[in-house]
Amino acid sequence: MDVELEPGVEEQHCTGKEDRLMEMQNTCYPQHKGILAASSEYSVFCLPFFALCCVTNAMIHVSGYEGRGVNIVCPYDVNFDQHEKYLCRNDCKQNEDVLVKSTEGTKGRYSTSDNKEKHTFKVTISDLSSKDAGKYWCGVSRFGFDTFPTEVSLKVEKEWCCVKTTRINGIVRRPIMMSCPYPPQHQDKRKFICKGDHRDNCTDLVKGGSRFTLQDDVSSSSFLVMITKLEEGDAGTYWCGSDSKWSPGNYTKIELTVEWCCAKTNDIQGSVGYPLHFHCPYSPQRLHNRKFLCKGHQRSNCTDVLLSQSRFSLQDDESSSSFLVMITKLEEGDAGTYWCGSYSKWGAGNYTKIELSLEWCCVKTEKIRGIVGHSIALSCPYPPHHWNSKKFICKGEHKNTCTDVLLNQSRFTLQDNVSSSSFLVKITKLEEDDAGTYWCGSDSMWSAGNYTKIELLVGASPLKMVVYIVPAVLLVLLVAMFIAYKSKSKGARARKDKRRRKLEALEMNCVKPEDSVYKSSSHNDEAEDVQEQLYENLITNDIRSVYM
Repeated sequence: MDVELEPGVEEQHCTGKEDRLMEMQNTCYPQHKGILAASSEYSVFCLPFFALCCVTNAMIHVSGYEGRGVNIVCPYDVNFDQHEKYLCRNDCKQNEDVLVKSTEGTKGRYSTSDNKEKHTFKVTISDLSSKDAGKYWCGVSRFGFDTFPTEVSLKVEKEWCCVKTTRINGIVRRPIMMSCPYPPQHQDKRKFICKGDHRDNCTDLVKGGSRFTLQDDVSSSSFLVMITKLEEGDAGTYWCGSDSKWSPGNYTKIELTVEWCCAKTNDIQGSVGYPLHFHCPYSPQRLHNRKFLCKGHQRSNCTDVLLSQSRFSLQDDESSSSFLVMITKLEEGDAGTYWCGSYSKWGAGNYTKIELSLEWCCVKTEKIRGIVGHSIALSCPYPPHHWNSKKFICKGEHKNTCTDVLLNQSRFTLQDNVSSSSFLVKITKLEEDDAGTYWCGSDSMWSAGNYTKIELLVGASPLKMVVYIVPAVLLVLLVAMFIAYKSKSKGARARKDKRRRKLEALEMNCVKPEDSVYKSSSHNDEAEDVQEQLYENLITNDIRSVYM
């Protein structure tokens, strides 16, 4: 801070006549009376002892706070424009008391500037501590002896609080609370909160905004500022405190950022070799901004994949304020962290973080058929980097409750083939109970893609099926032949009865013709009887040949 001389104080200067040196020494330092020699070397050596004789009654009171800086402005006479100025401490009796000179510019925590137009010499002390408190002198180098036109009293205080900047994040349409501490002695003072880039021109919000309310808590020497239903325009710099004069320590600076949306991490899974698409929302205000998608663990050093990968494409949907990212034929290297948004400056809420995990393979269900009594081999692929992991196969409707069959079944054996990144599970002498759902893999944590689901169907032996099928077919044939025989026998008897009725009718008409006809019909009947006997013998022989 800049300071001025106290009003009513006049500056005085010492004359530089050498014939008064001895008199000044005797006056200022009686204990050194008589030690001044006539030689110039001795005079120079004794200059520090005479310096404090040439002071004025000008006094500057300066105050600062620990950890901060302070400015000390020393006026000087117009005749000393070309002279070297300096700031010294205590009584300036030793060379180490000189802290900084105008010819040095900067020295440690001290820096200087000489304004010859205003005839002022300014010294800035940075990073104040309690040890800096005390008395200082502004000095002007002169031939013979120096002039000390101004005495400085520096007071270093501790701030009531650090007045550090507090950074808070909020989300659109949600409430937020900001805490503002104040000195206990300010409990009865009016509390305030205002918004603006600088505290000197900020706008009081408690007066003008219904969404802003203030709640004082005297017991904790602080007050809460509550904002209901945050808006994007609420983002910015706020100043809250209890002292309208902005005394150091009596206010707090708050930087509020407002996220348009939650900007939460979205977890997405995909399958290697298959396409994938996901949405990235953006603020309606960013409708015409360039949309982006990049990949990397940190958003500050991620790589734009839309430029480097031809498999990645973007399709904007202005109606839904989002864009679609499409990836064709996923690869294992596509897994990782992505950032998509509509604002390259990474404004809060203007991006989405996506964690993409990939299944090493599709994890589709495989259906395999086996035959009772025969052997079968089940193939289970695994990621190449799992070559040294423990392989497993278990049986059950769900992978979380399946039973390890390698432990319980001696008919199950496992054979690993590292070169093909797969292993075979062989089952000898299949049984009907072996049918069901199996899970095999190389990761006991069941990470996506590190296991395979197998549906095993077990059927009967073909020979056994023939044993059951052939007798059934023969039985059907016999039944069919029997029905045909019965049908034919019934037809023959019907024809025989018909001819008998005709003969009886002829006998009633005449005798001789009747004898002739009767003989003829008797002969025919005998022929038919012989034919029927042969047919019955044929059927009997066929049935015997089937069962022999």
